[in-house]
Amino acid sequence: MKFCFKKFFSWRNLFLIAIFFGMNNNSRAATEVVGLVRQDCSGYSNCFTSLSAWESAYGGINFGSCATGDLVCADTIATAKVDGTWINPDASAVTINGWTTDASRYINIYTTPQARHDGTWGPGYRRTTPLIISEENVRIDGISIRITDNNRIYFIYNTSGAGEVRISNSFGQNDYNSGYDIYDIYYVGPLTVKLWNNIGINNSTNSGAEAFFLNDADVNAYFYNNTGIANAGRAFYNSIGAGTLINNIGVSATGQAYRANTGQSWAASYNISDDSTSDDWGGTGNKINQAAAFSDSTNGNYHLSSSDSAAKDAGIDLSSDSAISFSTDIDGEIRAGSWDIGADEYNGSAPPPPQDTIPPYRSGGSPTGTLGAGTTQATLSLTTNENAACRYSTTAGAPYLSMMNTFSTTGGTLHSAFLTGLQNGRSYNYYVRCVDSLGNSNPDDFLISFYVNSVSSSPFIVADHRAVDDFNIIPDYWIEQIKSRRLVASVFGQSHARQFHYGFQLLETQNSKYSADVAYNPGSFINDNSLRDLTGKYSSAYSSWSEFGGASTYWTDDAAKTTQKNTIRQAAAVFGYPVSASIYGWSYHMCNPAYATGEIGHPFGDADLQLYLNALTDFNTDSTVNSTKFLYTTSVSDCNTTYGADMNRWNDMIRQAASANSGILFDQADIENWNNTNTSQYINSGQYLRNPDYSESVTPNTYAGDHANDALDIRKAKALWWLMARLAGWNGAASGADTTPPAAPQGLTVN
Repeated sequence: MKFCFKKFFSWRNLFLIAIFFGMNNNSRAATEVVGLVRQDCSGYSNCFTSLSAWESAYGGINFGSCATGDLVCADTIATAKVDGTWINPDASAVTINGWTTDASRYINIYTTPQARHDGTWGPGYRRTTPLIISEENVRIDGISIRITDNNRIYFIYNTSGAGEVRISNSFGQNDYNSGYDIYDIYYVGPLTVKLWNNIGINNSTNSGAEAFFLNDADVNAYFYNNTGIANAGRAFYNSIGAGTLINNIGVSATGQAYRANTGQSWAASYNISDDSTSDDWGGTGNKINQAAAFSDSTNGNYHLSSSDSAAKDAGIDLSSDSAISFSTDIDGEIRAGSWDIGADEYNGSAPPPPQDTIPPYRSGGSPTGTLGAGTTQATLSLTTNENAACRYSTTAGAPYLSMMNTFSTTGGTLHSAFLTGLQNGRSYNYYVRCVDSLGNSNPDDFLISFYVNSVSSSPFIVADHRAVDDFNIIPDYWIEQIKSRRLVASVFGQSHARQFHYGFQLLETQNSKYSADVAYNPGSFINDNSLRDLTGKYSSAYSSWSEFGGASTYWTDDAAKTTQKNTIRQAAAVFGYPVSASIYGWSYHMCNPAYATGEIGHPFGDADLQLYLNALTDFNTDSTVNSTKFLYTTSVSDCNTTYGADMNRWNDMIRQAASANSGILFDQADIENWNNTNTSQYINSGQYLRNPDYSESVTPNTYAGDHANDALDIRKAKALWWLMARLAGWNGAASGADTTPPAAPQGLTVN
């Protein structure tokens, strides 16, 4: 079938067309800066692991004396070239905005043949979060998005200029019962929007959920050779605006295929509707009450079927159209003779598949992180997505054929080699390349890196107010170990948890040595020499990441624990190594019965505290996640004295459980209780509460919404840096030699 394969020569034609569209009107073309977007950036420069990361970094462009994002001043085209093999979807939401563009200095986002979809929700680069375009002069080609939550998909929104936005050869599907649309144009000013060769499938039962939606009086929009499928809404709906429809297929199960509000109309010709609406505004060549036949609409495949008699050869040739001139379909196949209507051009037979030129995709490298002191042997392993032969080197950049070390088990998809002679206090780096049966070898290294601890870890570590002081004695060696090994702290919670996130940013502002990358999606980290602060949670139901969360997604019941375990597992899968530490960031659970009732349904009590402790025991003994250290964490303490007694009692129970279970304790209540010089505690009516020095009213307070000022944010970040150094292998001594085991911990309760 055609939808399974691509004509090799047709991609060349597609790129020639893309080059034609990319030409500007100036005699001297602007400089194009290409940023790669790949699931695996190993060995590539100016490469990002998500489209969001590319956008946040403004494509890695050096703007010099120009304002960041000003492509006109920099005389530059910003291109995101989505490339490579994608095993997991890109789950990071992205909004294109903050740029300055014009017709010849624009934003260009496209997928290469290796990363492109096949016209269905299947292989290639695919997104599970919206693509919002809030900028003029943007070109999108070959993107695939499927939404299973309450979100838009392609949303052109909130621009004011008279530029142009193009979306072509893209796929969108909504499987959530929302009122949101697939391709939505709203509040954009005098913009020209051109959409061609796109498929939009809206499965929502909401009558306001459209496939293609025009909703702006100032816009001028062109819809050419699109396939719009709606369930309860409209396939093509003009609420207000000027729209031209040519060669489109419109289908709606219970709504209308085409509609325009009173006083509005479509300039429509050569369109098909499964009802009588495609010809409501006159025009030429429209076909009503005819259903195009698709390959497998039940499973979301809207390529034309061999049995179709409605859409085939019923369109008009647009290769010389003054608004949009193109000559291929959504698969990059040439449209010839009488054009078919819709995104797909049926050619009667499947072309032979192109020769496989893609090298094996490598994942699951092991071992990773820190191995225990005394480890002398380990199994080096990884997996590939196809049968392959793998080799490794201890030197980066060696070609496959120059590598002398062959995995003892290889040839299939699982590859392993037995390592001996490992020594305490040493880092080990192995660079892996593989070749498949057709001779496609990896052009880049796949790094498997780990460290053998220099000393046995203390069975019980406490990060309290003394860790804030001892932050200053962390040897530079261990700071660099944290950054170069990209250790990850998953600090999960709501507003109070932001104290950690903001603290990392404030510390880095004070001293770039303490670089920290803060992101809610593991695919969004861009700094490879930093401590990584993961703030989000993963939903396996929707294959997507979201920021922040509460007790119901960490410890309250089995569902909460499952969410947290899935988060840790998925993060490890993205990183290729385990998360180092997971911390639950308490809010007012123990301090304010009204808050606790709002989140967990009742005032916090001893039973809830036990659920939290049980969850930590579960996490730390579950072999699927216990490569991560799940920390015992005391409560925030900005309470009034009415609830301070219970809070202090529960905090002591957490301290005692951490000690009894040889756990790791992050004692943030103790950190909050001491003043910023660690010279006095704050006691109010006999209760150990947060020191008034940390009130939001005490300046400086750079960030709002975290219930603290900069001083407390920085204290918690310092204590967590100290703890991460301990987890990396530091014994707590000021000397860089680190040969003395840590002393027994003291002071488990606040005195």
